[in-house]
Amino acid sequence: MFSWCIFFLSSSIAEKFGRCAIIFTSGALFIIGALMIIFAPGDSKQVMILILIGRIIEGACVGCSPFSCSLYASEIAPTHLRGMLSSFMQMTIVLGLFAPNVVNYLFDSSRVLFILLNELYIFEN
Repeated sequence: MFSWCIFFLSSSIAEKFGRCAIIFTSGALFIIGALMIIFAPGDSKQVMILILIGRIIEGACVGCSPFSCSLYASEIAPTHLRGMLSSFMQMTIVLGLFAPNVVNYLFDSSRVLFILLNELYIFEN
């Protein structure tokens, strides 16, 4: 939800601070937000507050990144590659949403693959 708010403000933020700075800052803040979620210490109330703050930080980064990355790529790209590079980000987002659904379908319909992957995980650890 927070990413939508930042997405609508991202053009003015990118104009004020620059696209490259926004890309690097959102990447660093995304890592910080992910670490806050992964390493949330304490009892259940503290954990939930820290996870919520981490998700808000990640949401801000996810809202700012797509606009800034595709605009920056189209600005620095040669003329004959501009269209491909500006749409490449959207293609990776769609593939990132499609791939887990395919994996989920394969694991849901076949118990053999599910058991095999669980066994690989057990032997790996």
